[in-house]
Amino acid sequence: MTTLVLVERVAPGPFLLAAAELGREVVRGFRGAPPGALCAGRVTNLADAADVVLAVAGGAGVVVEVDEASALGAAGPAGILAEQLADDLRRFGPVRRVLGGSGLDVEALALLDLLRAGRTVGAAAAALHLSRRSAERRLASARDWLGVATNTEAVLVTAQYLS
Repeated sequence: MTTLVLVERVAPGPFLLAAAELGREVVRGFRGAPPGALCAGRVTNLADAADVVLAVAGGAGVVVEVDEASALGAAGPAGILAEQLADDLRRFGPVRRVLGGSGLDVEALALLDLLRAGRTVGAAAAALHLSRRSAERRLASARDWLGVATNTEAVLVTAQYLS
């Protein structure tokens, strides 16, 4: 599945950092993106948004930070650029939107990735130099944010965006 993440009013997005830490090569910018690449960058106007859509149409995954403050005047009232881009991206697949700094942090994503690889919570915590209790708290926050009840469900939901 193509990775489509729209990050609003966050700099830099937690998914951008997570993608790099979990072994995904991140290409900066969207213009001329190779198929299968995970491209990341900031969108401040409609021309940037068009580059994102073209990258996805060409087979790239994207992590987009929408800078509405810079977009004012170019796309109308605040929120319009993000809404328009989200609508365009939904034609290609599900879009994960991260608003106002919410979302999964790098450690939560790394924990979920290690669980997906078959490690226990304790082993995953040790691999990341976290206490088991810290790992459990991060996983609980991730489950809450994702709207799921179990670590297995969280792994399945995040796997579709990070694989």
